[in-house]
Amino acid sequence: MQKYLAPVFMELGYHKGLAKKQCEETYSRLAKKYISRKYHNFSHIAYCLNLLDNYLPGYSEIRQNLMLGFFFNYEPEAKNNNAEILSAQSCADFIAGSKYKKTNFDFLELIIGQRRPETASKEARIFADIDYAILGDMYNYGTYAMQIRREYKQFNDDEFRKGRIDFIESLLKQPRIYQTDYFYKLREENARINLQRELGWWLVQEKFA
Repeated sequence: MQKYLAPVFMELGYHKGLAKKQCEETYSRLAKKYISRKYHNFSHIAYCLNLLDNYLPGYSEIRQNLMLGFFFNYEPEAKNNNAEILSAQSCADFIAGSKYKKTNFDFLELIIGQRRPETASKEARIFADIDYAILGDMYNYGTYAMQIRREYKQFNDDEFRKGRIDFIESLLKQPRIYQTDYFYKLREENARINLQRELGWWLVQEKFA
């Protein structure tokens, strides 16, 4: 997957007016970070980009910005409390090398939009829905859940179970998991089924802990 996404990243850098060497060095750095991840890795990025291709075909500026967001979103480790800021700064540093004087892109706004969907921009709503699309995937949800547990192996079973239950319950309490009509119609019902099933499993485990 790393080799498959390399030309995609290079083409993205070209359209943003970035030097080839800078793109190669940045991609190499990202690859070193993602290679050990069990879920937030190049496979997940490819999954998101494929969904983006279906939702926004062509090569618009919005699509380019969202692609950048997916490439940089998972760079810092999730256990870092400043992960969002670090991701945003890394992306900003990358774009700063553009030959264009202005790039209309605020990466941090994309991430904040996931937490505050009611005030999120159109781009942030699309970004969040694609990032959470796996929740409504009936075929791959089980694999996703196992990969998430392996990625957060620094937490013991009790800690992870509590955090996972809190996460799932917070999603199920929301009026809508998906903010765009497209993904709401396509994945909302299945996402709630998947999340309820996993929640039930964790609650059973909690009783016997």
